[in-house]
Amino acid sequence: MSRCDSCFGWDATDSTESLQLALSDAMVSTLIVDVPPDPVVGWVVRPLFITRDDLTVIFEDGVLLHARKGHFQGVDGDQASLLTVYKASNVTLEGRGNATLRMRREDYLNASLGYVEHSEWRMGINLLYSSQIRVHGLRVEDTGGDGIYVLGYTDIHISGCVLDRNFRQGMSVINASNLLVERTTFSNTDGTPPMAGIDMEPDSHCMMFVNVTIRDSTFIGNSGFGWILSPSMLNGSSRDLSIVLENITVSGGATRPPPDTAHPAWRPGLGLGITGILQDGTLRPDWGHGATGGSVLISNSTVSDTW
Repeated sequence: MSRCDSCFGWDATDSTESLQLALSDAMVSTLIVDVPPDPVVGWVVRPLFITRDDLTVIFEDGVLLHARKGHFQGVDGDQASLLTVYKASNVTLEGRGNATLRMRREDYLNASLGYVEHSEWRMGINLLYSSQIRVHGLRVEDTGGDGIYVLGYTDIHISGCVLDRNFRQGMSVINASNLLVERTTFSNTDGTPPMAGIDMEPDSHCMMFVNVTIRDSTFIGNSGFGWILSPSMLNGSSRDLSIVLENITVSGGATRPPPDTAHPAWRPGLGLGITGILQDGTLRPDWGHGATGGSVLISNSTVSDTW
């Protein structure tokens, strides 16, 4: 077990090197990030990476992990995200009490600060090609992209999190099997469409949504859908869908006119949606490459006060 504190190498300007050293140390199985001498400043960092197996990172009550101002200017999510887990297994990110990962979404709209590209790839937690991942009890806010981005393999558990004021989605799921999301709030997503609480959207027919469960969660005030499935890239050779939404509450919606009402994957302030589906259950011909099978079960859920 190792602790990151003022003795370990906290720096009010930039603590990236000390935190990255601890994250990369194969001798550390549990890393505790505690409240630094100035809790308002927090741990100021550039992009951080976990690229090894068998690591638990505990953010103690009151910890703030804060994106350094003037950085995260790339458009590659791998290099512009706050914390990326890449090709790793058995990794836990746990917040105790009020632990926050925060970026600087308003800065990323300001070309005078060097942010010349539109913002959608600056993720808070970026889960890539990894398995046995647990994210518990964290608040992820003010990102320039998604609160959490999942391009994973299998066995991913998100619980007790708050994903607030993120720019593109609260959470994007591109590929996953055995994904469980529970007791999590997705709120106030606004910026780059689709602006959903959760957007499930594969990049190719080889990707899958198998044994995905989202339960006991709240979607509130998102400018796009609360939850949306966009399966247009799947086809007859894809794995069958198996998605369950249970005890979901969706409320609120867009508070401003839509920037692009013709955008086929975006409808303002709606509740739960599956795009590109005809009444007979097949994909629209201009959207996909052929129908895929499987099931999407929505139960004990409510939608209110949406457009």
